[in-house]
This record gives sequence, structure tokens and C-alpha cells, in this order.
Amino acid sequence: MEPLRRQAIADYLSQLNAGLRDLVSRSEKVRAAYEAELASMGSEIARYRELIANAERESEQEVELSRSESGQGFKGAEAPLKLSTSDGLRPKRGRSDPSPRTTKAENLRIAAEKILRAHAQPLKRADLTRQLQSTGLLANSDNPIDLVRKLLQKSEVIGYDTKRGYFLVELGD
Repeated sequence: MEPLRRQAIADYLSQLNAGLRDLVSRSEKVRAAYEAELASMGSEIARYRELIANAERESEQEVELSRSESGQGFKGAEAPLKLSTSDGLRPKRGRSDPSPRTTKAENLRIAAEKILRAHAQPLKRADLTRQLQSTGLLANSDNPIDLVRKLLQKSEVIGYDTKRGYFLVELGD
């Protein structure tokens, strides 16, 4: 009876060992999947950190711009683009003139479009606001950056991308 008992114990231990090997194999596969997911999350976290850093830099520029006075703070950037009424901007007409008025909002949109055409590349919100301030169209605004954002968000001609800034839709910059 002793040899049968030993054989039964050996069979039991063999089955137990096979079960443990299977369990270890499955747990290693699960661990590898979790490690791959964790690595993917790490790259996503790095991407989000970069986006946050870019947004913070842009926000700092906008705060700096809103604190500065009109036309100041170019810090080495090229001179502001000067726009005149011959550039397509029409001043508001007097009461005696029955033709439709061009609103300040329309003038700002036209000026922004001309600035973007002159630069031929996307501009960050702070840079475009600086350029518009240099035209004198934002002289009476308490928050010029917010005004530019609100006026241009409904524009069909000018688009906005958080990474690139404002761009002309037709050029697809």
C-alpha cells in the first residue's frame, strides 16, 4: 500500500506544481500588460506636462501683455504693423451719412486678418494682441486679450489652435 500512496502523493504534487506554473505564467502575462499600460501612461503624462507648461508660458505672456500699456513690450520682436483706413478699415460714419457703419469688432477682425497675412504664419494670442494694440484699435479696452479672444472666436476667416495660436483658415497654417 505504501507504493500506491507514494504514487498518489507524487501525482498530487505534480498536478499542484503544474497548476502553480500555469498561475505564475498567467500572472506574468498580466504584469507585462500592466507594465506596458503604465509605460503608455508615462508618455501621456509627459505630453500633458508639456501642454501645461506651454499653456502656462502663454498665460504668463498674456498677463504681461495685459499689464503693459498699448504699443509697449515688444522685447526684440519686429515693429508693429501699421494699419490705416486705406488698408480696408473704415472709420464709423457720421449721422449724416446713410451708409452702413463698420463696427469696432469688424475693424478688429479685418486688422487681425491683415496682420496674419503680413506675418504669413500663426501668431500666439499675446503677439496678435500686441500687434492690434499698436494699431490703436484696442486703446480703450480694459482687457485687450479677452476682447481679442471673444471677437475672433466666431470668425470664419481666422482659426485658433492652442499650440500654434491664430491662423488664417484659408491657408490652413
